Amino acid sequence: MVENMGLQLYTLRGETENGFASPLKKVADMGIRYVEFAGFGDMSTEETSSLLSSNGLKVIGAHVALDLLENDFDGTVAFHKAIGNDKIIIPWYMTDTEEAMNALLDTINTLQPKLQAQGLTLGYHNHDQEFKIFGGKTVLEHILDRTDAFLELDTFWAYHAGYDPVAFIRAHRDRIPLIHLKDGRNGHPLSIGSGDAPCQAVYDCAVELGVDAIIIENDNPEPDGITDVQRSVSYIKDTF
Repeated sequence: MVENMGLQLYTLRGETENGFASPLKKVADMGIRYVEFAGFGDMSTEETSSLLSSNGLKVIGAHVALDLLENDFDGTVAFHKAIGNDKIIIPWYMTDTEEAMNALLDTINTLQPKLQAQGLTLGYHNHDQEFKIFGGKTVLEHILDRTDAFLELDTFWAYHAGYDPVAFIRAHRDRIPLIHLKDGRNGHPLSIGSGDAPCQAVYDCAVELGVDAIIIENDNPEPDGITDVQRSVSYIKDTF
């Protein structure tokens, strides 16, 4: 397994409800070295940094709700700088209409320079809806063309939307520092090796192109997050 393998901790949301200490140790014991947060519970910056350090983990990014950036920009920035995170990622935005898409683009263009001035970068994480076409381009293509944000490509949702995630990564490599490696079938995410998404090809492409991190995620882990992640990690180690 590559050194830059990461985990989106949303996968472990059931486990982290009871605290991050035990889940992060189990993640590190699997050989994962990077984590991506999607909330911190009630942890302080000191607690977060201590847990990362004691487990030999590094934060590669964080999914941050827009209301935190809009309502507490200074506090949110200070928290992430204190834990060593420089990638702020918008995890979701409803882009079902052209009007909604344009509102997203305006929001990105407002926040991105403010974050950049603080030494942080702003990214966007897709689902399948961002492959809807307006004016001859997908929402993701509009983000690429009309903002300076980076993309964190969720390769399963790209595949589910009918796109080749490997071709998309190659076409936009300079704007995709992070990818989500995810498997699934018929719109239902599964552990890696359990679905029909082209995970091996995605993995090989990401290694070849040297993306910053290959991040495992499962939106709906079964029967629990730790078991699901262990199944994915074992499959990667044994097969890729």
